[in-house]
Amino acid sequence: MADAVIGEPASHSGKIAQFISKGIARARALWHDGSNAKRTGRAANYCSSLRRRSLQMVTTAGAGVLAHGALLVPLDAGSNPVMKGITWAATHFIGLFNASAKSFVDMATGIIPLLLVLLTFMYAVTTWIGEERVTHAVQWAGKHAVTRYTIIPLIATIMLTNPMCYTFGRFLPERYKPAYYDATVSFVHPVTAFFPHANGGELFVWTGVAAGVMKVDNGTYARLAALYFLVGLVVICIRGMVTQWITNILIKRGGHTETFKRYDVEYAAGHVQGPEGSPA
Repeated sequence: MADAVIGEPASHSGKIAQFISKGIARARALWHDGSNAKRTGRAANYCSSLRRRSLQMVTTAGAGVLAHGALLVPLDAGSNPVMKGITWAATHFIGLFNASAKSFVDMATGIIPLLLVLLTFMYAVTTWIGEERVTHAVQWAGKHAVTRYTIIPLIATIMLTNPMCYTFGRFLPERYKPAYYDATVSFVHPVTAFFPHANGGELFVWTGVAAGVMKVDNGTYARLAALYFLVGLVVICIRGMVTQWITNILIKRGGHTETFKRYDVEYAAGHVQGPEGSPA
């Protein structure tokens, strides 16, 4: 590490000012001496020399940050902890935006086209099957607790995506709607393992987990996706049944048993959203 002893700042600055003043006076003398061509050439050469020497003196004065007295100042910026900190902050500040830009390019060329294709395919399948057939399939699945909290959320999230998937609850009796919502809202993340279009706004949850696992073992992506999806189905089935049990308890405690029986009768008669004035 190179060190320098810098004297009084005032005295060093005075030497630089004195040198520049003498240089200006010398340049004027050369300008007035001789013919136009000679004095122009002399003055130009001298000014060029003056400029080089001035820069050398200013560089020498600034290298030690104008320390007072006989203080030893490191001239090597790499050994200065302050400069190291500033350099690290500047590098990582722009590095953050570089990483964000790279992630954006990867998404624009990878996941976004995949989402568009999947959305188009699912809308086409829904159109080909027909809304009436889909409605009958959902109503059939709603008759049994297991299918009510697994098949219906699965179909709803794949075909309608989040948040429209919750509207499939209109095909269920009123007493089952809270449990259906609980099951469906719990499946909008596991479904992205195979159908990322179903919840594109929160896809980072799955991609974040998968990226960490793939760094450890790149061959486990398919197995992880399958387990994530299947465990999600098991969890939403359990949540749906538990929420249904809690809903029945609250209906009895609140004295709404007769009201919900009336809702069940209207639903059996074909009013899928219950009688007039009932909650949606």
